[in-house]
Amino acid sequence: SDLDPEGYKTLKGQDDQLAAIKKAEAKYESDKDFDALLTFWENIWASSGLKFEGSKWHFRLPDLYIKAKRFDDAIVIVQRIKNTKKNYSDKADSYINKIEERKAKATANK
Repeated sequence: SDLDPEGYKTLKGQDDQLAAIKKAEAKYESDKDFDALLTFWENIWASSGLKFEGSKWHFRLPDLYIKAKRFDDAIVIVQRIKNTKKNYSDKADSYINKIEERKAKATANK
Protein backbone atom coordinates (compact mmCIF):
# COMPACT_ATOMS: atom_id res chain seq x y z
CA SER A 1 0.00 0.00 0.00
CA ASP A 2 1.09 3.59 -0.57
CA LEU A 3 1.29 4.88 2.97
CA ASP A 4 2.15 8.55 3.10
CA PRO A 5 5.27 8.59 5.32
CA GLU A 6 4.78 12.24 6.31
CA GLY A 7 1.10 11.64 7.03
CA TYR A 8 1.99 8.56 9.03
CA LYS A 9 4.59 10.48 11.01
CA THR A 10 2.04 13.22 11.72
CA LEU A 11 -0.57 10.73 12.92
CA LYS A 12 2.02 8.87 14.99
CA GLY A 13 3.08 12.17 16.59
CA GLN A 14 -0.54 12.99 17.37
CA ASP A 15 -1.17 9.53 18.84
CA ASP A 16 2.01 9.64 20.91
CA GLN A 17 1.22 13.11 22.23
CA LEU A 18 -2.38 12.19 23.09
CA ALA A 19 -1.17 9.04 24.86
CA ALA A 20 1.33 11.13 26.87
CA ILE A 21 -1.43 13.61 27.75
CA LYS A 22 -3.79 10.86 28.92
CA LYS A 23 -0.99 9.33 30.99
CA ALA A 24 -0.10 12.68 32.62
CA GLU A 25 -3.76 13.43 33.36
CA ALA A 26 -4.29 9.95 34.86
CA LYS A 27 -1.18 10.40 37.00
CA TYR A 28 -2.55 13.72 38.23
CA GLU A 29 -5.88 12.05 39.05
CA SER A 30 -4.07 9.62 41.34
CA ASP A 31 -1.27 11.73 42.86
CA LYS A 32 -2.78 15.26 42.65
CA ASP A 33 0.71 16.62 41.85
CA PHE A 34 -0.42 19.92 40.35
CA ASP A 35 3.10 21.22 39.68
CA ALA A 36 4.06 18.10 37.73
CA LEU A 37 0.93 18.38 35.56
CA LEU A 38 1.52 22.09 34.97
CA THR A 39 5.14 21.43 33.96
CA PHE A 40 3.99 18.67 31.60
CA TRP A 41 1.60 21.07 29.83
CA GLU A 42 4.16 23.89 29.76
CA ASN A 43 6.58 21.52 28.03
CA ILE A 44 4.01 20.67 25.35
CA TRP A 45 3.50 24.35 24.58
CA ALA A 46 7.24 25.07 24.79
CA SER A 47 7.96 22.44 22.14
CA SER A 48 5.43 22.08 19.33
CA GLY A 49 2.16 22.95 20.96
CA LEU A 50 -0.70 20.54 20.41
CA LYS A 51 -0.43 18.33 17.35
CA PHE A 52 -4.16 17.67 17.08
CA GLU A 53 -7.50 19.47 17.32
CA GLY A 54 -9.72 19.60 20.36
CA SER A 55 -10.61 22.68 22.35
CA LYS A 56 -10.66 20.75 25.63
CA TRP A 57 -6.95 20.05 25.35
CA HIS A 58 -6.06 23.41 23.78
CA PHE A 59 -7.46 25.24 26.79
CA ARG A 60 -6.06 22.85 29.41
CA LEU A 61 -2.92 24.91 30.14
CA PRO A 62 -4.85 28.17 30.48
CA ASP A 63 -7.24 26.35 32.85
CA LEU A 64 -4.27 25.21 34.95
CA TYR A 65 -2.79 28.70 34.96
CA ILE A 66 -6.16 30.13 36.09
CA LYS A 67 -6.29 27.55 38.89
CA ALA A 68 -2.75 28.60 39.91
CA LYS A 69 -3.83 32.28 39.70
CA ARG A 70 -1.17 32.86 37.02
CA PHE A 71 -3.50 35.05 35.00
CA ASP A 72 -0.91 36.76 32.80
CA ASP A 73 0.53 33.39 31.74
CA ALA A 74 -3.00 32.19 30.94
CA ILE A 75 -3.61 35.20 28.71
CA VAL A 76 -0.33 34.63 26.82
CA ILE A 77 -1.32 31.04 25.96
CA VAL A 78 -4.88 31.98 25.03
CA GLN A 79 -3.54 34.70 22.70
CA ARG A 80 -1.27 32.11 21.12
CA ILE A 81 -4.21 29.73 20.60
CA LYS A 82 -6.27 32.57 19.15
CA ASN A 83 -3.49 33.52 16.72
CA THR A 84 -2.89 29.98 15.47
CA LYS A 85 -6.35 28.40 15.65
CA LYS A 86 -8.95 30.63 14.04
CA ASN A 87 -11.72 28.15 14.87
CA TYR A 88 -11.10 28.79 18.60
CA SER A 89 -11.18 32.58 18.25
CA ASP A 90 -14.56 33.10 19.97
CA LYS A 91 -13.69 30.71 22.77
CA ALA A 92 -10.32 32.46 23.18
CA ASP A 93 -12.04 35.84 23.47
CA SER A 94 -14.44 34.58 26.13
CA TYR A 95 -11.48 33.01 27.99
CA ILE A 96 -9.60 36.31 27.96
CA ASN A 97 -12.67 38.05 29.42
CA LYS A 98 -12.99 35.35 32.09
CA ILE A 99 -9.28 35.57 32.97
CA GLU A 100 -9.37 39.37 33.21
CA GLU A 101 -12.41 39.18 35.51
CA ARG A 102 -10.70 36.62 37.76
CA LYS A 103 -7.50 38.67 37.76
CA ALA A 104 -9.41 41.83 38.74
CA LYS A 105 -11.18 39.94 41.54
CA ALA A 106 -7.92 38.44 42.81
CA THR A 107 -6.24 41.85 42.78
CA ALA A 108 -9.21 43.48 44.57
CA ASN A 109 -9.17 40.78 47.28
CA LYS A 110 -5.51 41.33 48.20
